Amino acid sequence: MRELTDILGQPIESKTDFNKWNSKSSCDTYLPNSPIYLKKINNADSEQSQKIGYFIERELKWLDSNEYISRKKEATGMSESKIKNDIQKIKEQLAKTKLNISNKRDDLAKGVYYQDKKNPVINIFKDGSRYRTLNAIDHEIKHAVSEQALETMDDLIKVFTSNYRKYPKINNKRVIDYLIPVETLGKWASKAPEQQVISKRIMDIMETDYGIKRGSKLTTDNLKKLISDLNHQIKTRDERNSDIIAMLYKMKQKHKDSYQSKLCEMVNNAY
Repeated sequence: MRELTDILGQPIESKTDFNKWNSKSSCDTYLPNSPIYLKKINNADSEQSQKIGYFIERELKWLDSNEYISRKKEATGMSESKIKNDIQKIKEQLAKTKLNISNKRDDLAKGVYYQDKKNPVINIFKDGSRYRTLNAIDHEIKHAVSEQALETMDDLIKVFTSNYRKYPKINNKRVIDYLIPVETLGKWASKAPEQQVISKRIMDIMETDYGIKRGSKLTTDNLKKLISDLNHQIKTRDERNSDIIAMLYKMKQKHKDSYQSKLCEMVNNAY
């Protein structure tokens, strides 16, 4: 992939010391002895098991936060009691979820979350990179600890009752995306569940790398720092945030110079 300075606009001068950068990254942070909350974990090594616990604890903390409730209430008009009831259902689905880590890949993605009322599953496909595997785990756990865990009905029913029906998503599809019958990157980048996960991933990075508490309202200047550091990741072939890069790339293609304000809107309205 080309540098983000080409993909996402003008280069931004960064004051980040890259020898120290990401020293507190979400991929290097642990909560010792934290509960796992999943029904079963298959083939995880000790590091992955620790990180699974940490990732889940972080998402449960977000679900129980006032910021999550207020954002969801504002977007959907739901009552606080209904939101809290949904939170409990998400936690119940999480307790039924199995997480499998495998060398065998049956999907183009690095990981997949299959929501199912009785047997939800997270499949993670190792590709030789420690960080890519850990970030795939983080990404899919974010799906599992979100509204997507409640999407257990068939596609026809979801047209009318989807938990994402009022989600404040951004349309990143261009004309070509409508013409191609299979899923394109533009279609992926326009999905509410993916935007929710990427927004939460960005909030994590803003907290761990820049000291901006998760849930704080971000500015475009805050996000310019992130873009500058993503440039460095691409230059050094660091693929730990490839999902975020893909989302930003499609937003830039669709919205041109206004994409940073769209990104800010997306993250600040995510719940």
